[in-house]
Amino acid sequence: MDEATWLQQRRLGLGGSDISSVVGLNPYSSPWHVYLDKIGAALPVRESVPMRLGKLVEPLLTALYTHRMRLREPLVSPGLLIDARRPWWRGTPDRLDRGQGLGLEFKYTNRYQAAREWGPSGSALVPLRHRLQCAWYLELTGYERWELMVCIGHEDALAAAGWELALMGEDRVDGAWLDRLWQELDLRLYPIAPDRELTALLAEAGERFWTEHVVPQHPPPLDGSEAAQDYVRRQYPQVTAPVRLASAPEQALLQQYLTADASRDAWTGERDRLKVALQDAIGPARGIRGPDGVQANWPPVAGGAVVAWEALARALGATPEQIESCTTRRADTRRFTVDAPATAIRRTPNGQESTRSV
Repeated sequence: MDEATWLQQRRLGLGGSDISSVVGLNPYSSPWHVYLDKIGAALPVRESVPMRLGKLVEPLLTALYTHRMRLREPLVSPGLLIDARRPWWRGTPDRLDRGQGLGLEFKYTNRYQAAREWGPSGSALVPLRHRLQCAWYLELTGYERWELMVCIGHEDALAAAGWELALMGEDRVDGAWLDRLWQELDLRLYPIAPDRELTALLAEAGERFWTEHVVPQHPPPLDGSEAAQDYVRRQYPQVTAPVRLASAPEQALLQQYLTADASRDAWTGERDRLKVALQDAIGPARGIRGPDGVQANWPPVAGGAVVAWEALARALGATPEQIESCTTRRADTRRFTVDAPATAIRRTPNGQESTRSV
């Protein structure tokens, strides 16, 4: 199946990477992102470095796992799987060991994310979005075992090894080379067992989202996600009417916004105060670390360089007309603000009143 066909088929149901967004438990996505993707209205997504590395090293992690676990049968890439009873329940697991009834999902993350989201190998501390993905695949395949394998950091070594494997050929990989890589890389394995109660909740939420929103193309409630913001901006790109009087529900929205804005200001001010206090405590050190492992860092950051391209062009003799011909102008956009008179009352989280204009 080519990529275009796979993407088309993927839009006909909910996959393992979708379900955490549907239930609002993915910090990098939202129900709105899934909805727009399924109806074919999502903006193109730029692949991040971890996403690109994940694709590149998937064969490498497969080879490492196969060699380390002394598997007799090769792991298979099953492609797109579709539940016979619920065609909207779909998924593309990374690898399956059909002989043992075992599924595998491979991930890559950097050291910063690992410190926040991943625990020691074998522990239950994994990102919830990945746990839900594995739960989705366990139900889809009917398997009783799934393993989540993550490689942390070592971007350059990982990319180089991935290319080396591609050139070497997976069928001619050297065992000693794989043993050395296993020792050099930070590889962790996490067993994921079926959770019937969790699966039932995901099934209910997934079916409701699919039947109530995607099939009838009825948008979910607006949230603050980037996908929802993009949708609203695209729906109303131009101003075609003057300022009008707000309705009662709209007036309530305005007041809720002012209250939320005051809450943000209060917490941001306190966070900034604590940040400055910590920087003062760190002083000339690189950072401070508590006995519980929490660490505040204030390392040096190399200064960057900014090239004044227009000044350089003029210095080289370019005319204003030549500069103008090489200038690309951004399209007009709309800027959202809320202007509150000085007498407007905004309440902070502790109930205090604030009358500062927005």
